[in-house]
Amino acid sequence: MAREVASNGGRIVSVKNKIPTDEAILACTIDIIEEHGEAGVRIADITERTGVSISSIYHFFNDREGLIAAAQVERYIANLNELFDIVVEWIGPASTREEFRDSLIGMFHYLLVPERAGVRLARLNVIGGVVGRPKLAARLAEIQDDLTTKMASLLDGPIALGWLRADTDPKATVTWLVGIYMQRALIEMGPTSIDLDAWNRIALRSILATVFDEFQPVVEPEVLSRGR
Repeated sequence: MAREVASNGGRIVSVKNKIPTDEAILACTIDIIEEHGEAGVRIADITERTGVSISSIYHFFNDREGLIAAAQVERYIANLNELFDIVVEWIGPASTREEFRDSLIGMFHYLLVPERAGVRLARLNVIGGVVGRPKLAARLAEIQDDLTTKMASLLDGPIALGWLRADTDPKATVTWLVGIYMQRALIEMGPTSIDLDAWNRIALRSILATVFDEFQPVVEPEVLSRGR
């Protein structure tokens, strides 16, 4: 049976978790989605885990659908904020074009490691949840656009300093770069015949050519070299 909730400075707080009730409900729902997907979200399970009454859940989120949508929004925000923090940490301190270039490439080497596949797939999971949910789709688009604007502002300085092409569109460039990062999820969903290292090389060559006008020389395959 769900335990009652107590008041704390005018805000309802979960007795079991000692955190605001709406936050406790969302955190629990996010855990369930990440463990079992949206199909695993059951109101009864949430009341059992959090000690929050069913009436409180409906008070904050109206219904199960509203709860899932709110949880997916929180998942998306957390995912994007983590990505933004990484970008700032890597390219923010750069003081020369060479440092900026090396930092951007180093950042992508870090972002594309297999260990981050779960982060990419979690974001795709949220995006997939917008089907049939126009309000959720609109909210995620708004959140994505806000992040794009924040990340694009990090390119204003490098463009002004001549580190990047003068005709670089910051928002379009950021969107394209994030697209490369997310596209890797297509070959991370399970066993694949794709050479992941080869995919990384193609992605990084594309970044160097597009962002820095650097074109890498063609490297002859080893088998062709042996045949000469």
